[in-house]
Amino acid sequence: MSWMRRYERRELHRSRSLTSSIALIVTALVLVAGSLVAILGPLGLLPSGITGEGVETFLVSAGAASTATGIGVMIVGIVWLALGLSAGRRSRRALEREGVVLVVDDATFASALSGTVARAAHVGSGAASTVLGRRRAATTLRPEAGFDADLDAARAAATTTLDALRPKRGLRADVKASTS
Repeated sequence: MSWMRRYERRELHRSRSLTSSIALIVTALVLVAGSLVAILGPLGLLPSGITGEGVETFLVSAGAASTATGIGVMIVGIVWLALGLSAGRRSRRALEREGVVLVVDDATFASALSGTVARAAHVGSGAASTVLGRRRAATTLRPEAGFDADLDAARAAATTTLDALRPKRGLRADVKASTS
């Protein structure tokens, strides 16, 4: 079902249309302003204080104002390029289910995994934290002083939970204990 894949993709990836639209509008404004100066300058119709020669001198000179303007334009261009080309991935995961699109926020997914691992390891719910990567769910257990965490049960619980949730891109469970 192609419509389901389309919905899933829309939930997992952010739209770049706003970034593209803003970049196009800024580019159009710069081009229109340059065209107006080029057309109205020789006709003598520029607003008072602005002359074609003055604009040309400003753009070609090596003064501080023109250098700052050039650097500013370059930085804005690099930012727009980075925003347009960067990955549009949101912090969400698709779960494999038949006939339905199921997308879960990474924070919710990590919280569920942390709670399950903490219960299996017999530590408090605040003693487990999970960080999700693209292919790995790393859970760190911090048991209270004088108590040990059951790492084998925690690893089994993490693996069982991941198998039950079935994220589309498989995750590998990594559970370790920390003393700090």
